[in-house]
Amino acid sequence: MNEERYLSLGGIQQWISIRGISEQKPILIFLHGGPGISLNALFEYYNSELENNFLVVNWDQRGAGKSFSKFIPPESMKVDTFVSDLKELVEYLKKRFGKEKVCILGESWGSLLGIKYAQKYPEDVFAFIGTGQVSNMKESERLGYEFVLSEAKKTGNKKALRQLKKVSEYPGETIKDVKITRKWWSKFALKLYEKPSQLFLLRNMFRSKQFSVFDFIRLFRGHKMSLKLLWNEIYETNLFEEVSELNVPVYFLLGRHDHQVSSALAEEYFKILKAPKKQIVWFENSGHNPQFEEADLFNKAIISLLGKS
Repeated sequence: MNEERYLSLGGIQQWISIRGISEQKPILIFLHGGPGISLNALFEYYNSELENNFLVVNWDQRGAGKSFSKFIPPESMKVDTFVSDLKELVEYLKKRFGKEKVCILGESWGSLLGIKYAQKYPEDVFAFIGTGQVSNMKESERLGYEFVLSEAKKTGNKKALRQLKKVSEYPGETIKDVKITRKWWSKFALKLYEKPSQLFLLRNMFRSKQFSVFDFIRLFRGHKMSLKLLWNEIYETNLFEEVSELNVPVYFLLGRHDHQVSSALAEEYFKILKAPKKQIVWFENSGHNPQFEEADLFNKAIISLLGKS
């Protein structure tokens, strides 16, 4: 099946797509990152192999992509609201397809949302998979800043050093800090390993029949709004303290070179996280997005892991 539609979640019209070869397959919900960056078009392009094994559900979250609206109440842009929206989506999918549980794949911000959901509603979740995994955002931002600063000094990049000196003493505290650090992380990471550029990824987004110029505009407007309204809450996230145990199988699929959301820190979190079953899979040639950077290996890993859960 290949279905695209709007669904009312939390009183807001939110866009979903459902793709797969059979309605009898397990449900896999992809939670995009950002916040506010819908990656449905890229997921369709790079990860369509999963549609042979799952009913793959892509959801443009409140304020993101095709679900963007300037009329969304700013006060509704809270983590708890997104968890509530996801609960409505899961209930709709379970009822429609006669399932008891769903699999959740969360990327970056989506990994935080997915873990929070699995903590609150373990009875709904067959397994949780996190990639670009959030753990302790303050510490992750500090480590990311140290990485780009070190690379700037190593390469003698005066422009980077000048801009990085403008970042506050504790980096990541403001959105402006985040944008400066992310900018240079992306540039330095490209020189360290084979990472597809943002321009390359954007070109592949336009290969999707679902993605248009209007979606491109909504992509950036949604990210700008969502980041502004959600960043303070995300920045204060420390899953070491907030979620030390999950009652569902947990799998982290991590890029070895992820300095945007520290994979080294995610590994430390993984060590203290209690779960009935857990496993890390490393992607040696990936940074923050192994689902696109090493798509074939990523798809095979998910199929293998969930087949054994």
